[in-house]
Order: sequence, then structure tokens, then C-alpha cells
Amino acid sequence: MSADSAPAAGSLSTHRDQSLALRPGNALVARGLQDIAQIANLKPPKEPSPEDMEQTETIYRRLRHYVETKCLRARDLVIEGNLDGAIAEYTKVIEFVPDYAGGYHGRARAYLCKEDFDLAIADYTEAIRLVPRFEEAYWGRGEAYLQKGDHAKAELDFAEAKRLGYKPT
Repeated sequence: MSADSAPAAGSLSTHRDQSLALRPGNALVARGLQDIAQIANLKPPKEPSPEDMEQTETIYRRLRHYVETKCLRARDLVIEGNLDGAIAEYTKVIEFVPDYAGGYHGRARAYLCKEDFDLAIADYTEAIRLVPRFEEAYWGRGEAYLQKGDHAKAELDFAEAKRLGYKPT
């Protein structure tokens, strides 16, 4: 998917792409260009100009690749049953890109599988704070509340997820 194309509304990739879009006006670019360039061993421009955009896009392609690789690896670890390994991978993503809702959502799923409901709820809540229309995070948090025995909060989150367009399978 190119940086300018939009994924289907409501999909998990929508939230990932909103966080990792390769646009010079993106908050991540404005806040993290120096840090990411340092990690990528590139000297960042003070303010991206049209001439510097190729270098900026190279940095963000590397960032996006790093994040996607870590998230795919974490997902595979969940499937393999290595929940602690998955949590560690998602934590690396969150430390690198703290405003990426997909990292919190993935780690919350791993915590939910591990039956650590309080940490799952905290990560789902952070994902929702970052992307308020993140219907999968509402549904996941509802699952965590339900497993914890808080049926009232679970029903509120399930209702919000459905209102936002989530269709449980």
C-alpha cells in the first residue's frame, strides 16, 4: 500500500496507516524526525523541504518496515503461544513509536490471551485514547472486562464497538 492510498474504513490497517503515514505534516514526522534519523544513521533536515523529502521518506519507509516487521513477529509469537515473547516485541514497537495505537492493541491481545486482564484493559484504553474510533480496541477491552467479571463495562464497550461498525465474528 502506498503512503497516499487509504485502507478500507474501519479496518485495523486504517489505524496502523493513520499512525505511520509518510506525510511531512504527520505528527510523528514533526516530533520524531531527529530521533528516527539518528537511529537510521541519517542526518535529518531542520525543517523538511521538497529537496529533503526523498531522505525523509526513506527514513519513514525504514520506520514503517521496522514497525511492521516487529508487529508481524509478535503476531506469530502469539500464534505459537509465546505470549511473553509477543509482549516483548510489541513493547519494543511502543517504545519506538509511542503514539502507534496498533502496538498497544497487539500487546493488549497478548495480555488478554495470557489472562492478564488489567494490563489488557490498560493497553486497550491507550489504543482508544490514541484512536478514539478504534472499534476493535473497544471490543477487545469489552472482552477483557467480561473475563474480569465486569459485565456492565463489557456491555458498554461492546455497544460502542458495534456503534462504530464492528461486526463480531
